[in-house]
This record gives sequence, C-alpha cells and structure tokens, in this order.
Amino acid sequence: MENALQQVIFKEKIEILYQNLTLGLSGILLQAFVLLCLLFNRIPANYLLAWYIILTLNLIGGFFVIAWYKRTKNNLNFLQYHYYSYVVGSSITALMFGIMGSVLMPSDIFYQTLIMINIIGITGAAVQNLHVSYFASLCYLTLSLLPLLVWQYLQVIRGESAFIGIFIATLTYCLYLIIDVRTGNNTLINNIKLKLENIHLSFHDALTGLYNRHYLDEILNKLLAQAKRDKRALSFILFDIDKFKEINDSFGHEAGDVVLKNISELTRKFFRGTDYIFRYGGEEFLILLPNVEYQEAIRITQAFIDYIRELSIPIASNNVISLTISAGVSSYPDKGLLGSNLIKTADQALYEAKNNGRNRVR
Repeated sequence: MENALQQVIFKEKIEILYQNLTLGLSGILLQAFVLLCLLFNRIPANYLLAWYIILTLNLIGGFFVIAWYKRTKNNLNFLQYHYYSYVVGSSITALMFGIMGSVLMPSDIFYQTLIMINIIGITGAAVQNLHVSYFASLCYLTLSLLPLLVWQYLQVIRGESAFIGIFIATLTYCLYLIIDVRTGNNTLINNIKLKLENIHLSFHDALTGLYNRHYLDEILNKLLAQAKRDKRALSFILFDIDKFKEINDSFGHEAGDVVLKNISELTRKFFRGTDYIFRYGGEEFLILLPNVEYQEAIRITQAFIDYIRELSIPIASNNVISLTISAGVSSYPDKGLLGSNLIKTADQALYEAKNNGRNRVR
C-alpha cells in the first residue's frame, strides 16, 4: 500500500513538473524578447547568436519532451524516464545559461548587470518550478549560478570592488533558494497527500472503504464505453445481506457495522483485483466485472453465495453469526445497453431471489 502511495505521489510530482515546463518555455520566449530589445547592437553579434541558439535548442527540446510526455504519461512504466529526462534537460539548460553568463559575459558593466539579473531571475523562477524535485532543483541551481559565482569571484580577485556586494548578494540568494526549495518540496508532498486523501474520501464509502455511488457515476459510462469499443461483456452483480435488519435489532447497529465491514473485506478477497466493488446503499453491494459474460457471472455469483454461507462472521464480544446473501445479475450487452437499465435489471433479479427464498442468485 505504501509503495502504491509513493508511486501515485511520484506521478503527481511529475505531472506538476511538466505543467511547470510549459511555463518555463513561455519564460524562454519572454527572455528572447527581452534580449532582443535590450541587447541588440549593444554587444557582439556572436554573443547574441550564441544566446539565441541556446534559447532555440531549449525550446525545441522542451516541446519535444512535453509532446512525448503527453503521449505516454498514463503508462506507469515511463514514470522514471519522464523524471530523468526532465532532470537531464533542465540541467543542460542551466549549464548553458551558466556558461553563457560567465564565459561570454559582455565587457560593458551595464549589460553585465542586465545579464546577471537575467540569469539570477531565471534561475530563481526555474528552481521554484523545480521544487517538486529537490535533486533537480539543486542541479539547476548549481549548474546555472555556480559559473556566475566563480566569474564574480574572479572579478573581486582582480580588484573590481563593485563586485564584492554583488558576489555576496548572489551567494546569499543561492543559500536562500536551497532552504526555500527544501521547505517547498516538503509542503508540496503534504499537499499532494492531502489531495489524494480528499479524492479517496470523495470516491470511497467511509465505513467499508469500498467505492461509493459517486465513483459509480464517474466510472460506469467509461467502463461501458470500453466494453463497447473492445466488444466485450461487462457484468453487474447486485447483492445484499439477508435479514440484515434482524442483526441490527438483535445485536445493535455497531454489530451491523462490523458485519458490513467484514462482508466488504470478504468480497474484496473473493473477487478479482480488476473488478469494481461498490457499497450501493445500506446492506446492498454492487460489483462490476469487466470481460465477464452473463452465464459466467451467474456461476461466479453462486460460488460467492456458497463462500459466504459457509463462513462464521465475527461481530462483537466473541460472538459470531452465519450469514446468507441474495444476488441479482445482469450483463452488457445481453441484458441491456445503458448503465441505469442494467442496474435496474440486476435489482429486479435480486428482488426475485429474495422472493424465492433468499440465499440464491437470479
């Protein structure tokens, strides 16, 4: 369960990274415009050309990575590849900016200042966007600002006293970003966990942990569309606990809740991991079985009824009871095409099973 949660968190983090990448590409376009406005004809042409080659390569690479991600993001096998491609791509971008801002720094102090502000601003924005990954943030920060810090330090050594304050300010900003990114990463993970918890609560029954009616409304039409597309069956099993009111009357509602929890757990164990189990209401449960024909669903339901009948269900204070269940079955496309009609058909079959003596399937 913990591994599954970590995988979901990892997927959410990558989704955020690639959302931020889109913003990053917009930032590169803005940077190109600023450079064109501020630096054209004021620094050597080869410097401008080098900058624009770098910006163009980053744009092309970024669009390529985003396109590849959108095509494969639902494939969990690609999660690690998406992550490392993003880290490598952002690191290359940072290294290019770092080299361009130090090795090819203009000689004019005014434009040196513009370049430093540009690099520091881009790095700050990029690191904030990368805070989903602490490792990626540190890579970008190091590769982008370290060359600039070295260049500034060399100016200080050469006697350029004006760079002492600039060097200290840049170094302080680096330390601030390192601390801020660490804090932001922890906050983000907590927010992702809270988001997942809220999603879980909105789609799951609080008592049993099974899917609820809300999730049924979300998923039913999708499953039917998939069954239609693949030309496969989708079976519906609607069952409830026989004489459940008598359990509540005899042992109390707390015991009834224990029975519902136990039945839910037994249902999960009996059916496949690919089946969808819902608490439909009260003591009623609905199960959707993809790729299962009507007659096969009848056979499975009868086996489940026999399985429940042979068990002793613990309730409270060392008391155990025996239960039976009744069930109705319908199936797409044999018994209908619409989800509401198929559930209604299963409900009518359940009603017949109850009227014919319970502990059976119809």
